[in-house]
Amino acid sequence: MATATETKLTEGIQEYIEAIWRVAGIGPAATKALADHLKVAPASVTGMLKRLAALGLVQYRPYGRASLSAKGRRLATVLIRRHRLSERLLTDILGLPWDKVHTEACRFEHLIEGEVEERLIVRLGGVATCPHGHPLNPSDLDKSYPLPQAKTAAAVRVIAIADESAEVLRYLAELGIIPGARLKIIKKEPFADGPVIIEIAGKSHALGRQVAEKIRVAGRKEA
Repeated sequence: MATATETKLTEGIQEYIEAIWRVAGIGPAATKALADHLKVAPASVTGMLKRLAALGLVQYRPYGRASLSAKGRRLATVLIRRHRLSERLLTDILGLPWDKVHTEACRFEHLIEGEVEERLIVRLGGVATCPHGHPLNPSDLDKSYPLPQAKTAAAVRVIAIADESAEVLRYLAELGIIPGARLKIIKKEPFADGPVIIEIAGKSHALGRQVAEKIRVAGRKEA
């Protein structure tokens, strides 16, 4: 259910709370990182952070970083959950492909609360994750880790895709790299930007390190 405080918050405020969580989780988020994520000017971010601080949703110092307060973290948990429920609605009920639902869910999530949220959960039949593999409840313990940290020659299972941009999701789906898929690490080229060579469904592919870092897996990890 929406709280009295939550119903007074504009969609813009909610988007900033969600953005801080996505950029930094419970840690501090830099103004520039938030501006890049939201595609707005840093000055706009600074103005909103001051407003959020006045509402008790963030801890912020001018020219510094912002982190969610306890109140802000509770709100972020609600918003992220509704976003992921929205993605499930769009994929499971309306049939949209997984590479399109993130953007659309940014609109739907503001409509899901109270009885609508409760009925949607029932209709979805107890699903535990969003289409990209993230737990519906963002506070749930996540033991997955980025693919490049997997042990060479290890078989791992894909848990989630951290990059929800349409281009990356389409590319990974074409390779069969979706939540639940199993793949093997063949080789990790040296240097921080070296590709990761994987095998999936009997075929080898070279993944750029930036893309590989967005694939979260479970299995044997480098010591």
